Amino acid sequence: MQQIATERQNAEQELASKKQAEAQAEADAVKNQAQKLAATEKQALEQQQNSWGNKLKALVGTTISAAGGAFFGGIGAQAGQMAANALFQQLP
Repeated sequence: MQQIATERQNAEQELASKKQAEAQAEADAVKNQAQKLAATEKQALEQQQNSWGNKLKALVGTTISAAGGAFFGGIGAQAGQMAANALFQQLP
């Protein structure tokens, strides 16, 4: 009887260890996936901010060039028009 009880206890411990290892592996996989998703979202947000920031900088530059064109004549107007063309070619 003692041997059967010992074998049963060993089998239960082995099964419990396997289940615990599976649960730990699944938890690690979920954690890794969440970290990858967070990193991807962070990168996408940074790209979006950079993109809009660059467009706003170009828009301000275009506005200044156009205003300069109004005050300084045809050369300034041509520079403003070229800047505006460059801005709208960059837009997706």
